[in-house]
Amino acid sequence: SAVDGERVVQACIDAYGRLDIVVANAGILTPETFQELGLEAFERTLRINVTGVFSTVQAAWPHLLRNKYGRIVMISSPALFGAGVPAYAASKAALIGLSNSMQFEANKLRPRGLHDIKCNAIIPFAQTRMTDEFAKDVARNKRKQGKKLKKTGGTATAAAGGEVTRMTKMMHPGNVAAMVAWLCHESCTNEG
Repeated sequence: SAVDGERVVQACIDAYGRLDIVVANAGILTPETFQELGLEAFERTLRINVTGVFSTVQAAWPHLLRNKYGRIVMISSPALFGAGVPAYAASKAALIGLSNSMQFEANKLRPRGLHDIKCNAIIPFAQTRMTDEFAKDVARNKRKQGKKLKKTGGTATAAAGGEVTRMTKMMHPGNVAAMVAWLCHESCTNEG
């Protein structure tokens, strides 16, 4: 279940004996515009993208406090600024508030120096299976509406009209993974 964070965290504890890092990368993206979006689809997106992250991080939090150490990285999206996909945008904006609130709690509600818990949210722009599927959905909807499509290489980058070679390199998920790895490293001091 998308909201069964306890089970996810327990599986980690069972496998590794402890939990130090949570990378919360839950996400579904559906192509509905605001006019097309129904309450059920909106709630489903929030349940997976926000409640799923909350559930997992909440289940991990006591372990991080007990260890007096932890790193949490939540994966947001540039769509949070509005991109014609209101459910996804709202869900990814919510992660920024959640991450900042958790860092506030780590800093202010517990004495500094007694623990080293950092919570960050990143807003990556990456080409993934999800963005490629979304680009295909958008193209399919445009065809249904009788609109002309640009000829592209079939990727989200290409569908957006970008330069495939340079943009594909820039949007490689490995670039995001490197940033996440740094934010999870014990010597990282970034927070918020």
